[in-house]
Amino acid sequence: MKVVEKSKDGQETQTKGQGQKVPRGERKELLKKFPVKVNLENYEEAYRTWDWEHAKEEVDFFSGGKVNAAYTLTRRLADYRHAGQALPHVINFGTAGSRRHPTGTVLECRAFVQRDMDVSGLGVPLGTTPFDGDVPARLELPSVFAELTPAVCGTGDSFATTECAVECDVVDMEGYALAKVCWLERTRFTAVKWVTDGADHAAGADWQSNLHHAAERFLQLYQYLEEKDS
Repeated sequence: MKVVEKSKDGQETQTKGQGQKVPRGERKELLKKFPVKVNLENYEEAYRTWDWEHAKEEVDFFSGGKVNAAYTLTRRLADYRHAGQALPHVINFGTAGSRRHPTGTVLECRAFVQRDMDVSGLGVPLGTTPFDGDVPARLELPSVFAELTPAVCGTGDSFATTECAVECDVVDMEGYALAKVCWLERTRFTAVKWVTDGADHAAGADWQSNLHHAAERFLQLYQYLEEKDS
């Protein structure tokens, strides 16, 4: 299994995760949807003993943005091909802003668009890359977490604080790039987003205060996938 995550979600979770702890009862309600043994009844203990060096075998971190995301994933997939190994199931656990879903919502992105691709001056529809061959402007991929609410992810090289011109449910800075690499390379891709903010004037502060909660949810879902894929 392969996991790709935004670097600051992993790095800054360690230093800026100052949000209040999610109530135990709320965690249990979420976990009822995933029939696996839970190892996060004591989140502080799991966080204290987490081995980042070991995690790097499965997790890639990058500095954010579509180019960095595509480059990091392409290099990793090239390593698999060079070693003669089958391409992995690529998983993106990340945060997102949303004006349609409240903070704390866990979503599975099943379609991806580019919210900042604008060649309308040449008569090209918003979100469409010109001369891109058979690659659709909206990439749709199969679901892994049927229990999670589906969403359309709008990716762009900006931290969104205003309404998005391209139709989407959540906004991020890497999803479409990762999905496109996987679409072109014909390997499985799954993206789960935890809504940290409303993509509005308060998005920056809300994002930083909610990273702690997002990390806990992602560790739960990662364990579920390990059980499912084993």
